[in-house]
Amino acid sequence: MNTREKFYSIFAIFVIAAVFITLLFYPETRQLKFLLPISFIGLVVNIIFMFIVLKDAFLRNFRTTGQKFLWIILILLCWPAVLVYLPRFGFKPRTSSH
Repeated sequence: MNTREKFYSIFAIFVIAAVFITLLFYPETRQLKFLLPISFIGLVVNIIFMFIVLKDAFLRNFRTTGQKFLWIILILLCWPAVLVYLPRFGFKPRTSSH
């Protein structure tokens, strides 16, 4: 990941956490007039975020091909796996071998 992608990844995680906390602690935001724009913003941020993370996973060299596909499947099926993937692999240079 380049610096811009790293910054966006951190930004996206903060946006997702902010949306979650807002909806959890402020029940008045659970009305349609608030939910539509908040959900749309979250959707756009997450689509770009997932594109960045999956691109990194596809381009990264892992020890085995199986490990690469395992991370891709985990990222697609279980979003919190990104929170493990990013510090372990995503924020490190792709040229290093793991």
